[in-house]
Amino acid sequence: MSDEIIINQDGQPENPNAYKTGFAVMSLVISLINFLLFGCLFSFVSAPISIILSVISLATHRGGKTMAVAGIIISVISVSLLTYINIAYKGVMDDWNLFLINAPEYVEDYNQTGEVPDEFSEYFAPEYDKYWSIMGMKDFSEFYMYLIKYMDSGDSYNDSNSSSRDRESLVDLSQRIWGWGTLPLAIQN
Repeated sequence: MSDEIIINQDGQPENPNAYKTGFAVMSLVISLINFLLFGCLFSFVSAPISIILSVISLATHRGGKTMAVAGIIISVISVSLLTYINIAYKGVMDDWNLFLINAPEYVEDYNQTGEVPDEFSEYFAPEYDKYWSIMGMKDFSEFYMYLIKYMDSGDSYNDSNSSSRDRESLVDLSQRIWGWGTLPLAIQN
């Protein structure tokens, strides 16, 4: 089936909605933005909106059928990938958020003892070594030391008015380590 418009004997389109492509275009644009911003929780809001707009466009026989179908496909792929990543890396994400929320205490403890806290000891297992090598580090100790040095630089935690700067610093750190996107940070004031 194509998006071509059929004209009847009177010179009018058989389907008066055939020229209306707004829902299909919006669906495609939202799904593409959703795909580009992959990695943030925006996907769980924008994907259903994109799918609903596509379904409305298709159900009312509006133009832009190809765009509407593409919007559905891209949205489903985005949400499926995001769901898979959230399930597969839930433990790591939870530990990452734990570190970010309690960073000042972890920095202070590491500076005093030089040891990694017990709650992160599972990352010393050989199965995680491939992740550290991808980031150019030999093991979790080097990775943790990098985090501590990054968080400790600039004494941002000694300033009582630095919560917004800390939040920006933590988001920047997430982007540097994970390479793209932002992680859902549960940072408390």
